[in-house]
Amino acid sequence: MYKKMAILAGVCGLLLATPAMAQQRGDKGPRHRDPKQMTEQVAKRMNFTDEQKAQLKTLNQEFSGDDYDRKAYHEGFKKILTTEQKEALEQRRMKMGDRRGQHKPE
Repeated sequence: MYKKMAILAGVCGLLLATPAMAQQRGDKGPRHRDPKQMTEQVAKRMNFTDEQKAQLKTLNQEFSGDDYDRKAYHEGFKKILTTEQKEALEQRRMKMGDRRGQHKPE
């Protein structure tokens, strides 16, 4: 009887702890990063020209809101990049994938 009560108490504790742990995230939002924020960071690292910055701004306006085709957005972003920037981005992606052990060439 004591074992059953201990198990029941443990299960109840886990059930109560899960929502509490989820709430600790606060308003940080989802765990994945927004592609638009990521492309803006990449643009800063790659020293976009004024023309590229304007193209990125237009792209972000075209894909406004949270419900958009991310694949189409990324294709549009790639069109903004120069050949050298695309190569640098791919090298960085490979380096990050190697760290995580999950590189998938496109």
